[in-house]
Amino acid sequence: MMLQQLQQAMQSIPPTVSTVPVAQDESENHLVEANTCFDWMNETEGQKMKFGSPEQQAGFANIHLHYTEHVTMAKQIMAANKPPDKQPSESISADISKMPPAVATQLLAKMGVQSTPALFEQQQETTLNHKVAGKAIPEALKGESEKSHTPPPQQ
Repeated sequence: MMLQQLQQAMQSIPPTVSTVPVAQDESENHLVEANTCFDWMNETEGQKMKFGSPEQQAGFANIHLHYTEHVTMAKQIMAANKPPDKQPSESISADISKMPPAVATQLLAKMGVQSTPALFEQQQETTLNHKVAGKAIPEALKGESEKSHTPPPQQ
């Protein structure tokens, strides 16, 4: 019975806080404040107070609490301002010009590009026509140039 009363009394004790309140918003630069406390605690004066008289140790503990409160508030603000996690991106590398039109269309659809097999077939036909024309026209031009170099018949 006594143990339960003691536990309830311990739970009703408010958490220990520093004597100087820390702003619960971004009106203070919590990282700078925490670093200032950290530097002081690790310098000569802070170390003297850490191991000094009971009053000095209480002062050091108060600075340590103040440091901890600034660190906690800085973490809360950073978590609140953190951008949402980016979904992992998917990468596809493929030469669709070498694929059957239906497969190329499916691959483009997966990437959000609208296409049809007919467009691919039309493109393949156009490419083929360009290749044929590229070979046939130079041959035709070559034949005309040979004609132009032959001297005209004499009369």
